[in-house]
Amino acid sequence: MTRPDPEKLMAFADGELSREEAAEIEALMAEDPEIARAIERLKETRRRLAAAYRPLENEPVPQRLSALLRPQVAEAKMIDLARERAFRARRILTARSALASAVIAATIVVAAALGIVLKPLSDGRLLKESSNGGFRANTYKGAR
Repeated sequence: MTRPDPEKLMAFADGELSREEAAEIEALMAEDPEIARAIERLKETRRRLAAAYRPLENEPVPQRLSALLRPQVAEAKMIDLARERAFRARRILTARSALASAVIAATIVVAAALGIVLKPLSDGRLLKESSNGGFRANTYKGAR
C-alpha cells in the first residue's frame, strides 16, 4: 500500500474517515510502525489540545465579541428556501416553454417556406400566383 498523506492521517486520528478508509490506515499501521507512531503523536496532540480548551467550552461568549456579531445577524437576509426553489422551477419551466414556442414557430416558418419553394409545378398545382403578388389556393384537378 502507498503511504497516506498527512491530511488523511490526521483525519484518521480525528475519527473522520469512513470505515473502509480507517481499515486501510489500520492495516498500514500494522505493517509500518513509523505510521503507527505518527498517528499516536497526532492523537496525543488532539488529546492535549482538547484538555487545554475544555475549561473554555462552557464559558459564555464575551460581550465584546457578541456586540461585533449582532449587527451582522440583524442585517442578515433570511431566505425562504422553499420559495426560492419554487421560483427557480417556474423560471426553468418558463424558459423551456419559451424554447418550445420558438421551436414550434421556427418549424412553421420552415414548413411554410418549403411549401412555397417546393409547390407542385404541374398544371394541377396547389398554389397559384395571384395578381397582387401573393398566392391563392388552387383546386387540385388530379391526374387525367
